[in-house]
Amino acid sequence: MTGLRDVRVNRAVDHVRNHLRSALTIASLARVAHVSPFHFARLFKASTGETVTRFVQRARLERAAALMQRSPRRELGDIALDAGFRSASNFARVFRTHYGQAPREWDRVSPLADRFPGFEDALAPFRANPPPLHPRRIAIPEQTVAYVRVPTPFVDDAKLDSGMNTLRAALARSGMQVGAFVGASWDHPDATSLDRVCFDLGVVVPDDVRIEDLSVHRWPAHEAVAVHVNGPRPHLALAWEALYEWIVRTQATPLDLPSVKWFRRPPDAARWSHFDVDCAIPLRT
Repeated sequence: MTGLRDVRVNRAVDHVRNHLRSALTIASLARVAHVSPFHFARLFKASTGETVTRFVQRARLERAAALMQRSPRRELGDIALDAGFRSASNFARVFRTHYGQAPREWDRVSPLADRFPGFEDALAPFRANPPPLHPRRIAIPEQTVAYVRVPTPFVDDAKLDSGMNTLRAALARSGMQVGAFVGASWDHPDATSLDRVCFDLGVVVPDDVRIEDLSVHRWPAHEAVAVHVNGPRPHLALAWEALYEWIVRTQATPLDLPSVKWFRRPPDAARWSHFDVDCAIPLRT
């Protein structure tokens, strides 16, 4: 999983993330990707390093883990069904197999997946002197975002550079000027292993624009809770923590859309070390 994701695979992955409660078969996802079922399973594995079945199961698990953290009072049976599992017992079995503990044993605070080595030590001085982080509700209009998907982006900045170069080149070929950059991710930092994290780098485009080599998100108008960050990369981690704490405290319900970074200046302007960005989590209203 070293290169940018195939556009056809991206369509299938986005469909899974948006339809976890549906029956997600290889045949149905192949139709979404516009590829024959025979070729789709092989294309998906070559592009992602996972089988279709494994990815669907992981996506459901990560959604369930996020729901458990954000809605600590919800019954596990309700969460299991909301994440697309057939039953609470099926969910419990898959959760234990994947994370090594039953869902009722998890404290809903400790990370389920390994973080970067030394992550907490590196973050400690920033926790001791945190930036001002003020979650606020904002309105997001209906938007179409053309993007490239970058696998394991935070292990090597060269992968982010490759994604930005691909994005800019595709926009240049289309004759479009580069506007504000957008970043999006479905992955939950406490539930997704580092080798499975992906990040979508994109720009907002008109609804009717189609750009070769770029995938497309279409997001409905919605509200979000956002935090502005103008600082080094560790401040981003603190911003996401502040947003999730706000969601738990206010008992708000996240919308089934990815978390988003709205960059006020290009994210590579300071070589991925300093950011001027609004981090946002979509909300149900």
